[in-house]
Amino acid sequence: MGGLGPHAHLTLEREILRAVHWARRDQDYPPWVLVSRPQTPDRTAALLGSGSSPGPFLVAALRALAEQADFAVLACITAHAFLQEIRSQVAIPILDVPEEAIASIAHLGHRRAGVLATTGTLRAGIFSRASQRVAPQLELVSLLDLPRGETLQRKLVMDPIYGGSETEPTAASLKAGSGVDARRREALVKPLRDAAMHLVQEGADVILLGCTEIPLALGHEPVAGVPLLDPLRAAAEAAVTIARGGRDLPGEPSP
Repeated sequence: MGGLGPHAHLTLEREILRAVHWARRDQDYPPWVLVSRPQTPDRTAALLGSGSSPGPFLVAALRALAEQADFAVLACITAHAFLQEIRSQVAIPILDVPEEAIASIAHLGHRRAGVLATTGTLRAGIFSRASQRVAPQLELVSLLDLPRGETLQRKLVMDPIYGGSETEPTAASLKAGSGVDARRREALVKPLRDAAMHLVQEGADVILLGCTEIPLALGHEPVAGVPLLDPLRAAAEAAVTIARGGRDLPGEPSP
């Protein structure tokens, strides 16, 4: 499911193609179906109490996918705050993208992950709950854990994503696609790199790009030698493995 924001599913689809590294012809790639619903209410606004729930929109899109696909991937991290709610209303299995990202980080041997994500994602504990399930030994740190954390989170993460307004994103924001416009990207890169540097200074040995818009500006190159991990990359690799029969379909998370 895409459209959350409007460029996220394009990133996921590119990562799916990248994950099929053995492909030599068209027929080597797995088929997939896209439902893009950009009219879905903003997930962060809903979690912070300033917007309506995206749940009904997510359910409707997933029911449409269930008619054609064996499992679904949500190309939005914050939407996973509603995962338990929507799983009970749809028949299609849903891949847990935050869980895949955390498992990938733990598999690579990292011990302390810095999380760059929307305030809604952080407050909902999406990654912390995933870590408790699959890698309880992994430490997580975000800007909200730091002195002046609220200010840092707003200026260095939320402003680049939303352009200074969570209710009406401006043209100079990642939500508006500025990250894919080279002329505008530079203004968004510096605050996000500064945010990553704060987390590196707090001992993070990997930076988790916990919002699908962030890689549009920040890219995937290490910051101060610390690698960046894109959850959609981990999700794409998992999705391809499942599609090839190398893993079971996604199931319910452990209690």
